[in-house]
Amino acid sequence: MKFTAVVLLIVGIGSMFGQMLSIDSIDATIGEEKIFLNTGAEPWELEADFFNVYRDTAPIFYWTQIDSDKLLPNRAFTADYTDDFDDPFWPDYVGSSKGIGDTLVNLFYVVSAVDSLEPSFRLSNCAGEYDQGMKSSSTAGSVNFISIPTYDERWTNASDLSEFGVSTVQEWHAVTQTWLTVGVEVVSGVWSPDDPLQLSHVYRVSGADIPSETIFTTSTPGIVPSTDTTYSLHSDNVFGNQNVIMLPFQTAYIDGIDDCASLEASIVATGADEILSVERWNSATKTWELVGSKLPVGVWSPNGELRPGLPYRIRLESTSPVNWPLN
Repeated sequence: MKFTAVVLLIVGIGSMFGQMLSIDSIDATIGEEKIFLNTGAEPWELEADFFNVYRDTAPIFYWTQIDSDKLLPNRAFTADYTDDFDDPFWPDYVGSSKGIGDTLVNLFYVVSAVDSLEPSFRLSNCAGEYDQGMKSSSTAGSVNFISIPTYDERWTNASDLSEFGVSTVQEWHAVTQTWLTVGVEVVSGVWSPDDPLQLSHVYRVSGADIPSETIFTTSTPGIVPSTDTTYSLHSDNVFGNQNVIMLPFQTAYIDGIDDCASLEASIVATGADEILSVERWNSATKTWELVGSKLPVGVWSPNGELRPGLPYRIRLESTSPVNWPLN
């Protein structure tokens, strides 16, 4: 039942593009890294000769994002395509990593159908793999914060995270400034409640015994949302002004959000007064670390870099709730 619900959602997105790109699986074995893609159709079914495959470290939504260094040299002549990194581009990633299972690098793909007689400028949906670290210890605690940045049929309900030893899943409620439980394992294997995990939402997970870093990956099928989730951001003199968000992919590209100042500009444009600070969770130290702080003179210092897809905690000043982003 869970799988069926995800498939219906994905097909709805793909129908807008005429083809559905998805990730079948990934191989993170060092030295043997591969990503197995499926274009959702054979080229001839789209009256094309082959597919061009494009890869980037950020989601691709528009033709204007594509240039020659994103085009992989091997064409796709069938629905199945394997990216085995047999190209000159991957050494440019952080530390020459190929990006699979790497929290510093994420890989995203689109394809276009190519007919030698009638070129097409339609792109498929974007699919990608996104990695986040989880860690716990007897001294530092078991709390981790993860987002659900891309569709993944493996993580549909809170109980699915029990694979990592998680026994409690919570989500921030900005109005009351409290964490609400969306999933808890009451006895071994029995969860109540066991709510769905929602795309672009951030979850506080705990109960896991993870002595060394474990990678939480969303990649199967890894569909990047075509529209961003809208957050209701709150600031209240009684309850407080904390908000927990995932930096949305498409808004980050359109609004040019790459640091705290540009995030503030985007949110203020929807009606907020200002942002006072931005923090990022450190799974090793179990603390929210300051990424950026607004000085009384209106200058950000520091003005740290932000990455789309990651969870952030922001302190907001606003006379009334604002909805951000406005799709």
